[in-house]
Amino acid sequence: MAAITAVSDLKPFKSMWKIQVKIIRLWKQYSAAGGLTIEMVLIDSNGVKINASVKKDLVNQFDSFLSQGSSKIIINFSLNPSWVHTEQPYIHLNWFPLHNTCEEL
Repeated sequence: MAAITAVSDLKPFKSMWKIQVKIIRLWKQYSAAGGLTIEMVLIDSNGVKINASVKKDLVNQFDSFLSQGSSKIIINFSLNPSWVHTEQPYIHLNWFPLHNTCEEL
């Protein structure tokens, strides 16, 4: 099984990442363009934060499993390189349908 990657080491254009994070903020958001999504701010053990989004097609799959304050191991996702900030590495996560995993710690 793949080693856990620090959030600061995540790079775009790869889809086989494994991170261990705590959900420090979670909310649902609706937009006409994107439908209902789950939005989160995650933090790893080094204190590095990342923004994560569960798209509308996967909301039902992850809704009951994700909660603010819980720690998770998230596997098999891609990064959206157009949403990188300069002060802290916040990157938008794109989850892959049917092949993503989010495990309870």
